Amino acid sequence: MSQEILENNVASEPSTGEQHFPPFEITDDIVALADERITHYPESKLSAVLPLINPLITS
Repeated sequence: MSQEILENNVASEPSTGEQHFPPFEITDDIVALADERITHYPESKLSAVLPLINPLITS
């Protein structure tokens, strides 16, 4: 599969929100928070999904 075909199929049109909000970037603080929260869910990392998403949507 060529890279161009992949980019054309995955790329999306710019949304109207992009003019008001910068693109999301993962910072070292977010990675540290994720690592810490995942330790509270030793049986399944999937269980940590909601606690990981919450700080991202509230900031």
